[in-house]
Amino acid sequence: MSLQERIQQELKAAMLAKDADTVGTLRLLKSAIGYAQIERKTDALSDAEVVGLTQKEIKKRRDSIEQFQSGGR
Repeated sequence: MSLQERIQQELKAAMLAKDADTVGTLRLLKSAIGYAQIERKTDALSDAEVVGLTQKEIKKRRDSIEQFQSGGR
């Protein structure tokens, strides 16, 4: 099972469990993967590409949190 398939299954499980935080996070990740697929003109990304994209998205969110905290928000 690829990481993309696993993300989709985890999203379904989170929706059934009504876990809003997990659903939101997985939707953001799935969206980023979709944009990367469009950008690279491919139907599926390799697991390594998905891991790299996930790390990139995590870094973006952490940087945003840091900036908001330093700005007093």
